Amino acid sequence: MPFVQITMAEGRTEEQKRRLLREITAAFVRAGAAPESAVRAWVVEVPNTQIIAAGTILADKNLTTTNVMAEQQNNADKSDSIGV
Repeated sequence: MPFVQITMAEGRTEEQKRRLLREITAAFVRAGAAPESAVRAWVVEVPNTQIIAAGTILADKNLTTTNVMAEQQNNADKSDSIGV
């Protein structure tokens, strides 16, 4: 009986996590590794403040991305208002 733990950063929707669990189960079945009834899988979400990737805490990376997107939207709004 396979036990599969998926550890990932928080932020996915419930539907995304459900689909992932279904796909992992299906992969074991397709590979002939186990019948569907024997597969056990679960998701462990880790807060973005507790994960580092490529030297950057994910929460900091997300904050930077959010700030850049807000600045781009602000610039687009300014361009629209002056007729550019």
